[in-house]
Amino acid sequence: MGNIVVIGPRRSGKTTYLAALSYLPALKSRKGKDNNFKILPLNDESRDLAENAENIIVEGLNFEPTVIGGKLQSVDDLPYYSFQLQVKKGLLKQPENIQINVRDYPGEVFEKIADRNLSDEIHQEFIDECLMSDVNGCLILFTQW
Repeated sequence: MGNIVVIGPRRSGKTTYLAALSYLPALKSRKGKDNNFKILPLNDESRDLAENAENIIVEGLNFEPTVIGGKLQSVDDLPYYSFQLQVKKGLLKQPENIQINVRDYPGEVFEKIADRNLSDEIHQEFIDECLMSDVNGCLILFTQW
């Protein structure tokens, strides 16, 4: 439940978006603002992303791009982030819990969708994962509009 595919060209901010999502509650808390939601990292990769978010985003730096090759040879090697969102719906109501699971695909996958001649194993695994029955949505990020 809550599996979302995040896709976009290289350097479109896919990893940065996820990091900002994980860092936002901590930022609001430090500024003394009331949070009507909580974002809880559920796995080690998500916790690492949340910890790195403050150091990288606040300093205005960029995350290392997710690149095919080296340690990344198959879809199973890609970063996989899992978060639980707890949204307060009212003073006397129970919060709604939403689980979001996202695999951080490299931008090359986005480019290969347009050109089937460039297809490879990770591209095919991405397409297969997008078509799984438990994928509930797709977030597309663009570098230019």
